[in-house]
Amino acid sequence: MNKKSSYQKLLKINEAARDERLTAHDNLVFGRLVWRVNLTTGKCFPSIGLIAEELSMTDRGVSKCIARLEKNGHLKRIIHRGREKANDYLIPGLNTERVFHKTGTEVPKNRNKGSAQIEKETEKEIEASEEQVPIEGVARTSACCERKSVEEGQFQNKLADAFRGGEQGWVAVMQLPRDTLEDLEARCLNGKMSVEEAVAVASSELGVEVAKL
Repeated sequence: MNKKSSYQKLLKINEAARDERLTAHDNLVFGRLVWRVNLTTGKCFPSIGLIAEELSMTDRGVSKCIARLEKNGHLKRIIHRGREKANDYLIPGLNTERVFHKTGTEVPKNRNKGSAQIEKETEKEIEASEEQVPIEGVARTSACCERKSVEEGQFQNKLADAFRGGEQGWVAVMQLPRDTLEDLEARCLNGKMSVEEAVAVASSELGVEVAKL
C-alpha cells in the first residue's frame, strides 16, 4: 500500500466518522472494510465472521452495522449465495470504478451533508499529503537492534492490538490524527521506524498506556 492509497482510505474513514447517523460500531466495521479494499484489483470480500472476530463483536452486530452503512450510502453489498462465496463490498471512491462497471450495479452516492465538498477537496488534500513534513521527536533504535516488520495492510491491526485489542484498541486507533497515522504507517512500511516506535509515538499522542506487542 503506497502513501497515496493509504491516505485515500483514511479520508473515507474520516468522512464516515463525521456522519452523525452512524454509531461507533458502524465506524469500526467500516474502517475494517476500507482497509481490506485492494485498490489494484478492486476486491473487498472479508467474511462477517472475520470482522466480528477482529473487533470482538457478534456476527449479528456486524451485519447490523453493514446494513446501516449501506442504508446511509457508505457502501454497497453484492451478495453471493453459497458457502464458498463471500459478499463483495463496494465503497464509493475506492473500488467502484473497477468493480461496479463490471457488475452493472449502480454506484451508490454518499448522501452525507457536505460530502460533495469533501470529494472536491480530496484531490488537493492527497497532493498536499505528498509534501507533508514528517513528525518530529521520533526516537530511533540503533542499527544492531532488532525491528519488528509490518506487512502492508497490517499496521493498524498491530497498532490496535497494542492498545489492548478489540473494540477498545480500534477506538484508540481512530482517535489518532489522520496525518500522524499516515506518517507512522509510511515510516514502518519503509523500514524507517519499528512497530514499537510507532506505538510509542501513538501512545504519547493519545496519552494512554499500551500492551506489550
